[in-house]
Amino acid sequence: MYVVLGASGHTGAIVAKTLLDHGKRVRVVGQMGMSKNVATLICEMADALNDGRVAPLEPRSERNTTPTSYETFVEEEFLPTYQGQAGNA
Repeated sequence: MYVVLGASGHTGAIVAKTLLDHGKRVRVVGQMGMSKNVATLICEMADALNDGRVAPLEPRSERNTTPTSYETFVEEEFLPTYQGQAGNA
């Protein structure tokens, strides 16, 4: 998983889109105005989740899980919305 900070900017958007186009899992953070320390902590949290050092309090179930995959959400909802906003900027 890749965490792209500044994904609402020109370079970050290109990086995130390129990763997604190559089938990579991506989380994006945009225009949060955070310090380097906070950005580092977000990346550490992503690493901890990926490495299994942080676990959910309850297992996934039909009750607590959306039927829409993250990839489907990005493709069908996020990217069209983001690209529409970028086109209006």
